[in-house]
Amino acid sequence: MQFLSYIAQCFLVIGISFLVLTLIASFIRFQNIACQAGETIDPQDAFQAQIANRLGTAHLNPEPFLVIMLTPDNLPPLTDQQEDKADEELLDGIKGRVQKMLRRSDTVVHIGGGRIGAVVDAAREGAESIARRLLDGVRKEPIARSSGRATSISVCAGMATHPENGNRVKTLMGNATASLQAAVLKGRGQFVLTAIQGAPRPFAPPPEGGVGGGGYQADVDPLTGVLRPERLISALQKFVAHYRKRNAPVSILVLEVDRFDQYCEHYGPSAGNEILRRFGKFLQSAVRYSDLVGRSEEKTFLIAMGCAPCEAMAAAQRIIGAIKKTTFLISGSSLRITLSLGIAGYPDHGGHPRQLLEAATAALQAAQENGSSMCLMYESSMRVSTKSSGPADVF
Repeated sequence: MQFLSYIAQCFLVIGISFLVLTLIASFIRFQNIACQAGETIDPQDAFQAQIANRLGTAHLNPEPFLVIMLTPDNLPPLTDQQEDKADEELLDGIKGRVQKMLRRSDTVVHIGGGRIGAVVDAAREGAESIARRLLDGVRKEPIARSSGRATSISVCAGMATHPENGNRVKTLMGNATASLQAAVLKGRGQFVLTAIQGAPRPFAPPPEGGVGGGGYQADVDPLTGVLRPERLISALQKFVAHYRKRNAPVSILVLEVDRFDQYCEHYGPSAGNEILRRFGKFLQSAVRYSDLVGRSEEKTFLIAMGCAPCEAMAAAQRIIGAIKKTTFLISGSSLRITLSLGIAGYPDHGGHPRQLLEAATAALQAAQENGSSMCLMYESSMRVSTKSSGPADVF
């Protein structure tokens, strides 16, 4: 009997030790996501950490949960700092309202780009009713602001479920992101639940092999996290066609980091890659989620917005101001970069994506000739370059 008791105690100690080690590993995994080289975590990383925390529990099969992304569908394009402050008040109001409709154990956070993210402990069967409750609850009453005004807001939602839509952070984020894009295209107050086989991205070719099989990553530039040049052109064609079909304005912004070659010469190619990586991440959080963001050439990026060029100009100026305040830690040095931008739009400067891209590129070149941190809208007097460029050649 003593021998059996000894064996039982050994198994108990082994079991407790295994459980403790699993909890420690889960905690370390969470901390690795939450802390990247001692830098302050950004909102999207914090949201991913919440998802990872649920996936990294001590249970062999984590409980089902929903990943929800919401964005206001009736806010104007990004403008100046005062308007941005008003937008933040509205987003805070949406966040607070969503939190009240969910349990305390559920997570609701800002994730950048005018979006609210939620991780909800619920099975897929309840996803539709939860989405309808959230959408109805947000638009039920106007949201009060510090100015004394109240603004009526409606939101769109994209949803992915665990385990049906994946068991990894990036896969769930990618699916929820794609569904949010699709919901925005459907119209005001709409939601889309990712199909079990994976949701298609509205402005990109269907993933090869499905989102869970690595197809989502095939659309994305591995360095910057935005659309790859090969995918960007097809996406841009669809984006422009979508707005032209509704006879609605659309704008294209072409932008580059000022003095990028000098950074590479001084700090080395790896530092240049790090600048591009962080810049791509910055752009994703600096624009509305209904906008299209991609890398068109090695150091050139493109943003497409569903608005008139004058409104895109205001958004561009805000981006320029924001990047000036952003510190990049590169090769042990704190760097601040500036941008130059060129803008062209439909119907003001053409109707074909190639025309708009060439006009925006001409405006970018004119801005660069006038110095750093410049933003110009295309004018007929600007010289349209005839040199061969990768993106234009694909049209």
